[in-house]
Amino acid sequence: MSENRNVLIRPMVPADIVDCIALSEAEGWNQTIKDWQILVERPQNSCLVAECDDRLVATATAMDYSNEVAWVGMVLVEKNYRGRGISKILLLSLLDQLGSCKSVRLDATPAGQPVYEKLGFKNEYVIYRMTNSSVSNVDHQRSFKKSETIQLSDIPQISLLDHSAFG
Repeated sequence: MSENRNVLIRPMVPADIVDCIALSEAEGWNQTIKDWQILVERPQNSCLVAECDDRLVATATAMDYSNEVAWVGMVLVEKNYRGRGISKILLLSLLDQLGSCKSVRLDATPAGQPVYEKLGFKNEYVIYRMTNSSVSNVDHQRSFKKSETIQLSDIPQISLLDHSAFG
């Protein structure tokens, strides 16, 4: 554990998942409880949280693939706590834990780019997330929370939706 400017950095534990979900939902991200469980329960991973005012306010995780490559992600800071250097403290702590890893990559949104660049991360390629305003009747948040097996009889309806969304 490390503490800096009233920020406590500690390992993420399964009991933190409820707060982690709240952080990701506040940003409109689609992570599920299972996603967070995979991150925190896999022993090779490095998952950290930051606490301020006795509550979880930030996260950062790294999926470590046998010390060959680690993927940093889930860097989230509650809006009221941004601009205090919390993401930098978390990322430096995470990078310290990944010191023996041959390659560290970052899965990020543009919002964090200034922080990541200051820590030496460079753009490798850009991913575009796109929406189609003509499909206004789709509840994207709800559609991420439910999955089901596609049946052969579903294909015509899926094709129609695909055609209306993507031409």
